[in-house]
Parts: sequence; C-alpha cells; structure tokens
Amino acid sequence: QDNEDTSCLKYAVCSKLQDEDACLQSRDSRSEADGIPIKDEPCVWCAGESCTSSSSNTCEPRRWLLEGEGSAFDSFLARASYSVAAKPCGVAGHLANELLVEWKAYRNLDCKSSDGQDVAGGVQGSEVAEKASSGTDIGSYIQDEILRRKVLIAPYKGEVKKLFDLALVEFTESV
Repeated sequence: QDNEDTSCLKYAVCSKLQDEDACLQSRDSRSEADGIPIKDEPCVWCAGESCTSSSSNTCEPRRWLLEGEGSAFDSFLARASYSVAAKPCGVAGHLANELLVEWKAYRNLDCKSSDGQDVAGGVQGSEVAEKASSGTDIGSYIQDEILRRKVLIAPYKGEVKKLFDLALVEFTESV
C-alpha cells in the first residue's frame, strides 16, 4: 500500500465527498486525521452507507478506516462492502482509460444517467463506432489502437504490454 502510485487521483477531503464517482477518483489532501497519517491515501466508498459508527460519512481515507477502529471511532461498519479509489497511472493508464471511455460509449455499456436518460455522445461515423458495432472485441480494438497510436507511446518502453493488460483489466472490472 505504501508504494502504490495515487498521483492520478484528485486531491480532496475524503470525508466531505458524498458521491461515489468523486470518492473513487480521489485521495485525501490532509496530512492526518485523529493522529493517523492520511496524506495521499486513496478514498474509500462505503457503498452509500455510513463508513463508521461515529458519523454518517460515506467516503473516508483508507488508512484512517483500517487503523482508526477502536481509537478514532468504535466500528468500521462497511468492512464487508467498501471500494477503494484506484486509477491506473502513467502513460499506459491514461491511454487505457481513454480507449475504454471511447469503447464503452460506442458499445452503449455506460451510457445512461441515473435517471435513465441516454447520455452517449460522439460521432456515429467514427472508426470506434464502426469497430464497436461490427462486433470487434475489446482486445482487438485495444491492440489496433495501440498500434495506430504507437508513435505517442513508443518512448515508454515496456508500457505497451502494460497498456494492453491494464485496458483489459479495467474493461473487465467495469462491465
């Protein structure tokens, strides 16, 4: 946990966040809470429920939750159902995220707002839309895009394989 790269996560005060998406894209900006160092700790989303017995906060810094039980608060209520903010960092991670957003938008996998309205965007005549609607699988799409964009990522030796692996993992977990 200590050597994990959280630099892609946005700074926020985890306990002030009330939205799942914001929580799962953030790391705590404070240096400590109740004597527990939490600077750069990824935020934890407690499935929309109170994380602890001491407040109604639904988002808290991970280290505080894992080490604060019994001192900062009585009980970690969401121990069985929480998610930790995580986002792949580096060139590979950013490109993987970009490719997945494009793919999901055109496959209509993630195109509904909370009220059920269609929010998919983009130009329907694009290459992505054609590949997605033609049944091209995500692995082939990512491989094609990596080759097409290789000039952008060529200086980052070793990250092409990492990019492909990250993109497939991200896609699998998000569906």
